[in-house]
Amino acid sequence: MLDLQLIEEDRRRTEEELDRAFEAVQPAVLGALLDLLACVLAVLPTVRLGSMPRMADFARVLAAVDQVQEWKTLDAYLATTANLATDALEGDPFGAAIATLVEQAGTWRETAQLLEALPLPGPIRPQGWPKDATRAGGRVKRLALLLRSIGITVDDTQRSPDRHRHKLLIVFRAAPEEEPASAADQASLWPEVAPIGQGRTPTELH
Repeated sequence: MLDLQLIEEDRRRTEEELDRAFEAVQPAVLGALLDLLACVLAVLPTVRLGSMPRMADFARVLAAVDQVQEWKTLDAYLATTANLATDALEGDPFGAAIATLVEQAGTWRETAQLLEALPLPGPIRPQGWPKDATRAGGRVKRLALLLRSIGITVDDTQRSPDRHRHKLLIVFRAAPEEEPASAADQASLWPEVAPIGQGRTPTELH
């Protein structure tokens, strides 16, 4: 997801003008991209991350680009991913209500109790708000990944200690973990490779 800046009226160009400008620089752009690709492929087998995010192969490619160009694209990608997850959770009234409740009250072990404890965000039940504990449990499971992005864990692997042994859905604030190393810090694990510095450079296009 990209935030595009407004182009002022005196800087706008027609599609014909843009096509001519692109044709003029296309050979240099292609050459710079191929130079970068060659360097990335050379170091990629040696790239090791301290932890593997989702889309792990893509993250390793970004780490390799950062190594040869001295950029911070992996850190930016991880930060953007976290922000998107948070925005998505805030856009879900039920998920946002769960996050607020867990922050205030701590661990919840029964879906029915959780649903009863969640106050409606308004006088009218929002569209998609679960009507019973069964539907609420399904929604909580589907929200597990987004909740985990803000440090709230959903555990559906345990059962009640009584003779009925019914499945529990536990929602709780995870213990804070040690701050993961940034991509820049992890770069110390990689071999030294000089950035592209002569002729056509992707840096000029950054």
